Amino acid sequence: GGRYLFRGFATISNLVKYSTANYTYQRTLDNKRIEKIIEYLRNDKFRFFSELLFGLELDDPHAILQLNKQTIPGGIKFTDNIKLVKSKFTFQNTIGENPTTKVISLEFDDNNATKLSRIDGNHRLSAIEKVFESEDDILKQELGNLIVPFSILIQQKNVDSNKFESAIFYTINAKAQPLTEEENLRSLLKKDLFSREELKSIFDVDIQIDVIKNTIEHLPIDILPNLGEEFSKCYYSCLFKVAKLCAVHDIIINHS
Repeated sequence: GGRYLFRGFATISNLVKYSTANYTYQRTLDNKRIEKIIEYLRNDKFRFFSELLFGLELDDPHAILQLNKQTIPGGIKFTDNIKLVKSKFTFQNTIGENPTTKVISLEFDDNNATKLSRIDGNHRLSAIEKVFESEDDILKQELGNLIVPFSILIQQKNVDSNKFESAIFYTINAKAQPLTEEENLRSLLKKDLFSREELKSIFDVDIQIDVIKNTIEHLPIDILPNLGEEFSKCYYSCLFKVAKLCAVHDIIINHS
């Protein structure tokens, strides 16, 4: 949409330090979700930190004009206590449509610099903040030094810039079509990719995964319509719920 997007990598500790939640549109923190995120980051074998999205609204009226310049000798120091420095080497663009691309760094002053607003990823960053407040020094060091991808939407600060951030937050969280439980489970269970221990880590419960697989393998597809509409369309999720219930109550199913 003609706006600047600054994309890069940084340690989580710095992204936490120089960002804050904009609660004019950001959701209220869910402490249970934060605890689950911490547990996931601490133990999960398949830990993955997807890209974080921030907004940066600059008060400096000359900021966007200076960003438009092809050369930035010595860098730009904005009135927001943020400095932009252009890389000395040339970026060889191999993308077919050849967008205008600059290699730059953003430098934040610890003394009252404008902070990034968290558009997407506030719960993950809040989970890291809670880890930093804990007494788990090993986890603090491990997660604090984890390098993760981010994007920053850079705009001139005005009424429309805050509208744009709010609209993006809505688009990400309301318009995206999540996978159904059936589609998610099928992707994990249809092929023999994961061991029982690995699935235990993913599902947070030790289910009798062989029961689900054997049942589906020997289930005649032509009789599915006779088992009811819900089961016909969601047999992975239905069987998963049964296996999960058995796991919770320590029930062993004989699937021989």
